Amino acid sequence: MHKFHFQDIELNYRIEGAGQPLLFLHGFLEESGMWDELIPHFSEDAQCITVDLPGHGLSRIGLAQLSLQEVSRALQQLLVELKVKNPLVIGHSMGGYIALELAQLMTIVPVLLHSNFWADSEDKKKDRNRVIEVVRQNASHFIQEAIPNLFADHNRESCAAPIKELIHKAKNIPSREIQLMTAAMRDRRPNYKLENATSIEIIHGENDPIIPTEKLLAELPLLQVEHSLHVIPEVGHMSIWENPAALIKLLKSVISK
Repeated sequence: MHKFHFQDIELNYRIEGAGQPLLFLHGFLEESGMWDELIPHFSEDAQCITVDLPGHGLSRIGLAQLSLQEVSRALQQLLVELKVKNPLVIGHSMGGYIALELAQLMTIVPVLLHSNFWADSEDKKKDRNRVIEVVRQNASHFIQEAIPNLFADHNRESCAAPIKELIHKAKNIPSREIQLMTAAMRDRRPNYKLENATSIEIIHGENDPIIPTEKLLAELPLLQVEHSLHVIPEVGHMSIWENPAALIKLLKSVISK
């Protein structure tokens, strides 16, 4: 992996293939390796950039606090360094939040993969604060409980191996850095209007336990940018493991637009 620094923010990244630029941003408690099975399906025709976001994978946080806007500024500078223009940015969950912030800084096409564009409600912020306290006391227990709950109930047994691997990797994240990124998500702003994106692609899981379909449908009319909603049946928040074939097919159709 390559290492990039911008104003004390560290990003570790990899590049595979050449062509249309695709930036893949993982979610909370994940790392860039989550895309390893997908990249070969795109790297023959595209430049695939995968990044360990701060506090995840190899990218440590040396700061006292960090915002998602600061992370997006670091990503912008990375793309400038790489001479990447107009990328399609596929952001899973937290990665989608960061993709929207990046769209306030430069021209991109955001693809929200099991992510959303509204701010946390007051109740959700209280949940984030509870997570911070639980992680402070026992991060391992939190990870063990949280990751299986991202999958649709009926997919947990068939996804037992990736769930185990996700838990194993997440336990390598320092507790302090889990707390910092939880706070960054809690404090993020809503992004109903984007300065540098004319459209958004939204990929949603029919049985997503984190983003209820009713909530997403209620918020969509407030989005001040052209958008397309794609729903993958019978998956939760983790279609990359719950139904990778359906996700790959859908991403290919989105990329070819």
